Amino acid sequence: MFRIDSKIYEFLTLLVNLVILNILWLVCCIPVITAGAASAAMYRVIFNFLTKQDDAVVKPFLRSFVGGFRQATPIWILQLAVGAMLFAECLYLLGEGNTLLLVVLSVLVAIYLGTFNCYYGLIARYNAGNGRALWNGFVLSMKHPIQTVLIALLNLFPVLLLVLFPNQLVRFGLLWLLIGFSLIALLIAWFMLGTFKKYENTSENGEDVNA
Repeated sequence: MFRIDSKIYEFLTLLVNLVILNILWLVCCIPVITAGAASAAMYRVIFNFLTKQDDAVVKPFLRSFVGGFRQATPIWILQLAVGAMLFAECLYLLGEGNTLLLVVLSVLVAIYLGTFNCYYGLIARYNAGNGRALWNGFVLSMKHPIQTVLIALLNLFPVLLLVLFPNQLVRFGLLWLLIGFSLIALLIAWFMLGTFKKYENTSENGEDVNA
């Protein structure tokens, strides 16, 4: 049951790797400004897991983090700015109680989260340039609305847990410090990889793959 090639061994290895990856990501996000590069690095490592290219964590993560810092940081700053505006607008509309505008804002938030997650996924998997990766991330979030909604819900899942179960703050906090962020990233990367492969297959058939 615990042979190296068994499913249980693979699962336990993945679990341990996700814990290590989660801790690495949190440490590299401490300065805040580095969170974009850390997210791209985390997706790079997770794509390696999913495609069975490599099950190492520390060296691939640090190599991707250092190599992608200059590329991902400006987009991360843009993401922070846009996120701050959306958050401020959300607080304003909640105070006003305008249901229709809240629905519109929810759609914008979903597109925002889908676009930036796809951006990090694209630069992690394809080493794409910022302009093209950001544009393709936006187009993919529009072309695949179900995936976009799922990505948004996964991003917001910790917030939803705290809203629904405020008395479990310590328990959920410990879970997220241990494995929560990398587990959510694994699920998002799995959705994105399926979409990316559709375009990769199209490219192999000689068709245009630009999103």
